[in-house]
Amino acid sequence: MITQNIAYLYIGLLSGFMSGMFGIGGGSVRIPLLNLAGLRGGSGGSLFTPFLRAMRIDVHRAIATSLFVTIFTAIAAVVVYWHRGDIIWLSAVFVLIGSVIGAKIGSRISLKTKPKWLEMELTTLVTALAFITIYKAL
Repeated sequence: MITQNIAYLYIGLLSGFMSGMFGIGGGSVRIPLLNLAGLRGGSGGSLFTPFLRAMRIDVHRAIATSLFVTIFTAIAAVVVYWHRGDIIWLSAVFVLIGSVIGAKIGSRISLKTKPKWLEMELTTLVTALAFITIYKAL
């Protein structure tokens, strides 16, 4: 049980970092990792940042806007899952702790990273996630 909670903490840390660094929903990373850890469900996260970048919005502003929107979409979804009783509270607390820490670290690094590098890293991340999704579907 303790090692599983530590795994959830690390999953939260990594997904929070990715969220803070790139402005993607942490779910893009968190959901596949939680599935590997034995939990199922959830969304694939927000890929709103690449959409904003395609509209030629500064990458730092795109990240900030994406994260702001994620707050409200997450609240709307949580209400549905909460009423169904689908939230595993202990796991959620450990993932939350890691996510908050990771998001702070990722956000600070993101603000110090040149937009060109953020865009290249985001492109690589989205491409890798797409290939992983296709591979898992086959």
